[in-house]
Parts: sequence; structure tokens; C-alpha cells
Amino acid sequence: MIQIAIIEPCPVLGLGFQALFEKAASKFRVTGIYPDIPAFRKQCREDIDIILLNTSTFGYSCHFDIRKLFPNYADTMLIALTTEALRSDALASFDGALHLYDEGATIVRQLTTMYEDYIVANDDRGDSVSEREKEIIVAVAKGLTNMEIAERLHLSHHTVMSHRKRISFKLGIKGTAGFTAYAAANNLM
Repeated sequence: MIQIAIIEPCPVLGLGFQALFEKAASKFRVTGIYPDIPAFRKQCREDIDIILLNTSTFGYSCHFDIRKLFPNYADTMLIALTTEALRSDALASFDGALHLYDEGATIVRQLTTMYEDYIVANDDRGDSVSEREKEIIVAVAKGLTNMEIAERLHLSHHTVMSHRKRISFKLGIKGTAGFTAYAAANNLM
């Protein structure tokens, strides 16, 4: 079971997310809903796999490493909940973003995919290339920057860089030319 903590100042939204995740996807369990980061830090005593954080709790534009506010959760996936498209630098500390106005099924599907990608990107045991890694290989081969890949795949810049490092390590390739050669040799484009 994937443990989720929700940091959401609006109780109705928090309870709505809890109902959505627990009914639509039995693999998720919401361990708590917190109105802000200090309440989360003071009250949360469980192991958490994902923290969903409404960006309104820090004024929508985060120009500092938000992860520093979660020192006990360094390996926890951090997802922004937002109502608007934020600049890439505002999302740099996050592992992904969910938009509050998306359909419930879309949010569940996106969170599931993001979590699976996060696990693969942070797992040093596997040698196979995941579907998300293939998407990133193709995007790099097409000449997209890390920021462009992040925006296109709804990931953070940090997650794209983690994927690229993992791909380079797994496949022993470096740089755009290596990604392009791998994509061509494996009929990915």
C-alpha cells in the first residue's frame, strides 16, 4: 500500500483527495490531511511514500528548495498540487505536479505513473529500460532540453535529471549523441 500525506489548507479539498485515492485506487492510503507544513511536521509520525503539497501553502512561487522543509522525508516523493501552470523553477524541488482542476481519474492515473517512474528512477537494481525511460531517451534524441522534457511529461526538472543519470548508468551511454544512437538502434523513434 502506498502511503500518502496531503498538505492542503482547504479541508474540503483534502477530504476529496482522500476519497478519490481510497475509492478509485485501492493501492493508495491517505495517512493524514494537514492544513500546512508546520502541522505536518508536528503531527505526522508515519512512513510516507508520497507527500501531496498544495502550492498555495507557500504563495505559489517557490524560489527555495522546498525539500529542506522535509528533512525526515528525503526519500519521499514530493508532488505539487496546483491550480495553475507554474514556472519550471518554481517546481524544481518537486518530483511532479498534479493540477487540481483535472478529472479525478486523470489525477489518479498521473499519480500512479509518477510514483512508478519515481521508484524506477531511484532503484539501482534493474537493468531493463522502463517505458518512461524510453520516452526520455526519445525526447533527448529529438533534442529537447531537460526543462522541455519535464514540461512535456509533467515531471520536475529534478526527476528528468534522475532519469537521465539512471539511463546513462544502466546503458553506459552519455550525452545526446549516445541517447540518439540508442534510440535509433532500438527502433524507439
